[in-house]
Parts: sequence; C-alpha cells; structure tokens
Amino acid sequence: VWIFEQIEFEPGLAAALNNLGAINNRKADYAEALQASQRALTIFERLGNQEAIGSVLNYIGVNYQNQGNYDKAIEFCLQALQIRRKIQDHPGIAFSLINMGNMYLAADELKSALEYYQQSLAYSQEKGLASLEYSLLRLGETYRRLGQYETALLYLERILRANSNHALALNS
Repeated sequence: VWIFEQIEFEPGLAAALNNLGAINNRKADYAEALQASQRALTIFERLGNQEAIGSVLNYIGVNYQNQGNYDKAIEFCLQALQIRRKIQDHPGIAFSLINMGNMYLAADELKSALEYYQQSLAYSQEKGLASLEYSLLRLGETYRRLGQYETALLYLERILRANSNHALALNS
C-alpha cells in the first residue's frame, strides 16, 4: 500500500486497499478491513471506477455480515447490486444476487434468501455464467434448512449432472 502512496498511483492504491480489506475481513479484523475498504471506496469513487465500487461495496457488506449486522450488510450489498445492474456487469450481478441470498441466509430469513438465489440461478442460466453451480448449491442448502429435503436433493442432483457432463466431455 505504502509504495502506491509514495508514487501517488491511485488505481494501484485503491486496488491494494480493496485486497487488504478482503484479507483483514477473512482474518476477522473487521475494523481494519472496514477502514481499508472505505479508503478504497473513496478512491474508486473519485476515479469513477463503477466496477470496482461494486466490488468494494460487496466486501463492506460481507464485513458487516460477519459481524452480525445484517441490516448494514444488506444495505451495502444492495448498493453494489444497483451499480452492477447499471453498468451491466453480468458476472458481478450474479455474484451480488448470490451475496444478497447469503446475507438473508445468515440472518435466517430463508424465504428472502431463496428469492435471491433463484434470481441468481435464472440470471446465470440466461447469461451462461459459471455462477450457476454455486446458485444451485445455495438453493439446495436453503431448501435443506427449510426442511424441504426432496427439493434440496433436486438442486444438488443438478450440480452432479452438470459436473458429470463436464467429466464426460473431458474424457471424450
């Protein structure tokens, strides 16, 4: 980080701060993570980098989720989703929809989680995105938590079928 400050290269500084925020979040150092992410956000906003703003807002949301502050988490992830929709960042939109589902799942609001996972699945299918399998996995997990085991199994079997098709294609 300091080298980018020394040479006054803001795009590099913002990217480094974003990564630092993500690392500190994984280390459960939420105060440091939030500080780094907010600095990155300020720089990305000044630079007008909408894609990066969407990314940082998601990291801030995850930070709040990990602290159990689901209202703040959802607020930041919704902001990220809105930006990603505005700039048509298709992988980012799918990821944000999954992230919203994760927020609601963590808050034990399973019906809302299902809605976002289903949106992500439909969007991933429509755009042919790799996040499709993760959407299926999260739907299976949510239905399991709802006690709807047959439905959960259907989603998990879809993942197995998709993976076996990939395996067959690789062996051809």
